Amino acid sequence: MRLWWRLAGRAAADLGFAVILPRDACLGFDLPGMGLSAEEIARVSFGLLGADFATLTTTPEVIASL
Repeated sequence: MRLWWRLAGRAAADLGFAVILPRDACLGFDLPGMGLSAEEIARVSFGLLGADFATLTTTPEVIASL
């Protein structure tokens, strides 16, 4: 979860858009030099985004809602 996700999501929310983030459509990677796994980074990042402005979901849930 890179900075641009947070910036784009925050800008969209600030403009009044609903921000929907399918967790399973995101790619992450380990940061071994910092001792962080992709799973840890994703868990914290999604937690912060979901607590702040994003609705966390899955790709099948998004498709079913169309």
